[in-house]
Amino acid sequence: AQTFILKDALNELEEARSSDDFLDDFEDGETWTDNDKLIISPLIGMIKTAAALTKKCFDALKKESINISQQLTYDELHDKFSRTSPAVDDLALTIYPPLDWEEAKQAAWKLKQILEENIDYLSPLVESPETKQRLEFIKKAVAHNAAEIQRVFIQQGLAELSLVDSSTNERGNT
Repeated sequence: AQTFILKDALNELEEARSSDDFLDDFEDGETWTDNDKLIISPLIGMIKTAAALTKKCFDALKKESINISQQLTYDELHDKFSRTSPAVDDLALTIYPPLDWEEAKQAAWKLKQILEENIDYLSPLVESPETKQRLEFIKKAVAHNAAEIQRVFIQQGLAELSLVDSSTNERGNT
């Protein structure tokens, strides 16, 4: 059910993005600005990544007989992944016109955090090298989409590039 809900939200956003008629239902004929269109792709990319991770998790549960010998582990896994759908909904709602950039970024960061936590929780439970590799790919997709969101914000003058010196944990802006 989780995968279906995520795909439904994704399909609706894709339809809105590709059809002017879909946006006619919004108040005052609001549409996305050219600048809004720059941020939409990486935001939708984050939602696609959430759908891919959720699907991979449930595929692994079915196919691999994940090492879920304790009911507690299964319950925890379910609880962690049940947070994904509401976070996707929150992000999806921010994407519709008028797009509130800061709200969209906050929702994307919340979803990013949930996805990273889910990957970190799921990774030690899977045994198949193929599934481990797929999870690593999804983790990189999360990081890529987050970097793209930040890049667009920087290009639009809504954020600054901040470098962290990992040896001293000092921040510097450029």
